[in-house]
Amino acid sequence: MSRTGLIDKLKIRFAETPADSDTAAENIGGDIYDEADNTAIPDPLIVDVLKAKQIYTDSPADINDDSVLIITPHDNIGALLINARNDAYKDASCLAIYRALATSFMEILAQPGIDVQTSTAILTGTTGADGRMTISANDNGNIYIENRLGLTISIAYTILGS
Repeated sequence: MSRTGLIDKLKIRFAETPADSDTAAENIGGDIYDEADNTAIPDPLIVDVLKAKQIYTDSPADINDDSVLIITPHDNIGALLINARNDAYKDASCLAIYRALATSFMEILAQPGIDVQTSTAILTGTTGADGRMTISANDNGNIYIENRLGLTISIAYTILGS
C-alpha cells in the first residue's frame, strides 16, 4: 500500500503506512520516495515535523445529541478540520484556527453552511444554540466540539499544531 504525501507540491509518497493509527506521526512507516524519479528521500524535514506528534489526522468520533467531545491537543495553537461523515448533517464541517491559552479564540475560516458556531467557553453539551454544532477553544488548553443538532453525529477531525 502506498500513499500520496500530505502536500502535492512536495511530490512525496509514503510506503507501507498502517491504516489504523491515530496520529500522522504513527502513520509514517517504510520509506519516503520522491515521486518524480522514485528515489528514496533520507530524513526529509516533513518527517521530523510529523514525528513531533503535532498532527492528529482523521480521528473518528461519534458525538451524541446534547453531548460534547473534549480534545486536549498537543499544541495550544493550531488549526482544526472537522469532516461530517454522513449527508444527514453534512454542514457540520469546518476549517478553523484556534488558540487554547490565555486570550483564547476559535475562528472559522471555511464551512459549507451555518451549522457550526464558535465559542471560548467550556462547553457542557447544552451550552451552544439548539440545532447547531459549537466548537470552542478554552484557556484551559482544551478544544470542545458540542453537538446540538438533534441526532448523533459521526465526524472525523484533524488537528495541526503550531
